[in-house]
Amino acid sequence: MTSERYFNKWVREAGRGHIAAFLSWGSLLIYGMVTAAKLRFQSDYSFFGIGSRELLWMCAGLGAALSFLEFFYLLQPKKLDFYYSLPVRKSTVFWGRYVHGLAHFLVPLCLCLTACGLYESSFDMDFFPYSASYTGRSILVSAAAFLIFYHAGILLLTVCGNVLPAVLGYAICLFYGHILVGNAWTAWASNYFRTYYRIPAFEKLDVLTAPLSLAQDLAGSNLFDKFEVFEYIPSGSSVLAASEWIVLPFLLFAAAQKKRRTERIGKWFAIPMAERAAEWLLSFLTGVWMGSFLTDLTGLAEKTPGLCGALSILAGIAAAAGVHFLLELGVGCGWKIPPEKSAANGKSEERGDLRRGIFRRKWQLAAECAAVALSGIVFLLGASAFDSFLPEERSVERVGVTIGGVGMSNGDYGQIRTGRERYETARQLERCLLAEEGKSAAMAWITLLAENDDLPDAGTDLTEVTHTVICYHMKNGSQAYRVYPIDEEELQAFAMVFETDEYKQITYPVDNSGFAADARFTWSDRVTDTVMKLEENEKEALLDACQKDIGDMKMDDLKKALPLGFVELESDGPMLPGSIPIYPFFVRTCGLLESYGVQIHRTLADYTVRSVSVTTRNENGRGKRESKYVEDPEEVAKWKQKAVPKELDLQPLFYPLDYSKEIRAEVLDETTNSVIHVNCYLQEE
Repeated sequence: MTSERYFNKWVREAGRGHIAAFLSWGSLLIYGMVTAAKLRFQSDYSFFGIGSRELLWMCAGLGAALSFLEFFYLLQPKKLDFYYSLPVRKSTVFWGRYVHGLAHFLVPLCLCLTACGLYESSFDMDFFPYSASYTGRSILVSAAAFLIFYHAGILLLTVCGNVLPAVLGYAICLFYGHILVGNAWTAWASNYFRTYYRIPAFEKLDVLTAPLSLAQDLAGSNLFDKFEVFEYIPSGSSVLAASEWIVLPFLLFAAAQKKRRTERIGKWFAIPMAERAAEWLLSFLTGVWMGSFLTDLTGLAEKTPGLCGALSILAGIAAAAGVHFLLELGVGCGWKIPPEKSAANGKSEERGDLRRGIFRRKWQLAAECAAVALSGIVFLLGASAFDSFLPEERSVERVGVTIGGVGMSNGDYGQIRTGRERYETARQLERCLLAEEGKSAAMAWITLLAENDDLPDAGTDLTEVTHTVICYHMKNGSQAYRVYPIDEEELQAFAMVFETDEYKQITYPVDNSGFAADARFTWSDRVTDTVMKLEENEKEALLDACQKDIGDMKMDDLKKALPLGFVELESDGPMLPGSIPIYPFFVRTCGLLESYGVQIHRTLADYTVRSVSVTTRNENGRGKRESKYVEDPEEVAKWKQKAVPKELDLQPLFYPLDYSKEIRAEVLDETTNSVIHVNCYLQEE
């Protein structure tokens, strides 16, 4: 052990330890210095712990890097021979490496985050009350993120006998849950479930089974508000999932390192049980993915779900069996070694023929195929229960309702129709939550939709005009989403919801609580803005008139006219509604505005328009676009008579415009002698 040979090996081994220490200490030192500089100048938007994406990625990267640096010796036969020739137990070497990597991360992490916390609390008085709790939670969350990736890497290096399966296994470990839940199961649900929009349980499971997504949820990476970040505590489900990702791999590699055999180094797996588990997991994943892919590809689920389900299940079983056989071949099963060659090489092993080799685990193959078939059957048979779900009103705390084309711009409505929308539906569902009379009306309307959707010829009616998305907020804290097609009659029936006071107060908020007295009132026709000089009593009278007009408004009124403009409210105090649309049938409000000297009937045609740019596009918004520039006064006059500012287009379903042409008008503002560019649509003739 004291020979020159062993001494050189120890030096090289210590050098490898220095690489891990240098990487960890150096990375966190640089991070601390850069973050401290950012905190000094951007403390409202920069965070050194929870809320920092940079720290999250660093913890994940260091977890993966240190696991490979510390335990790569498990894949090196010469290194193992050297270690195991020493008068120490192999578990001592293993756990020494584990503690070495862990210590060289936790110590600099604690020092770095503590220093950043002390530094920020010295100049940021908003942070000072949270300094201790935020710093402590940041250390715990960062350590948890590191351990998730650190333990996953150690487990793969312990059970694998070659670097290739270790690296591939690590990548699969990171994305397995996302592929299974986020892609395969979600694709099956969206194809088989006619009323599918979202399944929150799948979305949560997708996060909890993907290490990177789970780490982002733990670290609050989706938060941007300063005080939300300071007060953020991960959810109980995320903490539980992180604990499982840390503890379960720890227990597995603690047991595996005892049973690991040196003679299996160089093979795909150093532990036979890991080989079985990998085959099962990969075969099941491939089978489920293939089944969902075929369902998506054929598009038969809506018309003939039984046939589509049978085909997808058979394809999934075939894919699972194929991957199982390929993995059996990959791990070296089925290659026949002649007895004379085996004896010449001094080997006593004879692996048998190909057929016997790949079928050596018949019961495991049957279990893999059965699991794939069961997954497909669950979605196929569960479609009826999912689509017929209609909770009782007493079990619903609140219900969110949104209809495509109602209360949104044509741009958002177009994205919804083409399936490219991401934010507008979610924004409206979060905003329009009905809990009182609106909830009762909404549940009655949804019952009508569900009954029509359950009819035998549901889905074949060609009179569908749009669709609605429903979000049930249950009293047990869960959420359930459903989507229903809407025809003209069902759209008219929505008036029972629209005309409730609760719905109007949410969609057309008017605050007349007294805070508006200090607000600045501006009239905007979306060409120019006019500041209204009003006394306090005039402001209150105007808001009171708006409330009464909105209370008298019927849904059919929206089919009669576009808004004349908007009353904008700006205040440095409490939050107020940003703008209130004013329609020509708001008799009280229009009368007051005119008495205040506001030109509410002024349209684009009443302005001096110097030129017009007309762009014609296809209905789907794709393909060749034709543009022309018009300066002739007579032609410009014709165009401006029909043009309507885009921002007045609030109800494309009730009052559609001509969206095939986009107008850009160059308007001369005579009060400021400046040019204003106004984007417009055309009134339908």
